[in-house]
Amino acid sequence: MADAGFDEFVREQWESLEQKGIASTVPFLVPSLLDSVTFRVRKVGRGDRSTAKPQSVIRLSLAGALGWFLPDIDVSYRQRDRRLMRYRGLTNIRDAGGELLKAQIDFPESRPSQRSSESPRT
Repeated sequence: MADAGFDEFVREQWESLEQKGIASTVPFLVPSLLDSVTFRVRKVGRGDRSTAKPQSVIRLSLAGALGWFLPDIDVSYRQRDRRLMRYRGLTNIRDAGGELLKAQIDFPESRPSQRSSESPRT
């Protein structure tokens, strides 16, 4: 599953990723494997054309032969502020049979308001 490191990579490489079709390869550390894996990252299109909130869809694929067998991960970022809006792909959660689950996670338009830090009344 893509994590905060990937999110930071997208933000740092935004300008080059916005050039649709140009791929970057980047190694990401995978702690569970005690190794790094090389991924290919590229913009594959625009999302949410039906609204006034244009998005860029960025695809993360395993580089090399394994990339032919494992599904891609697509993340959508709102263009105006580079906010992550959608994640679609494998997660690090396994089903009862031990297989990684696929998910689509849609993030809210804005963060929920912060609750006050008052102590609860008793």
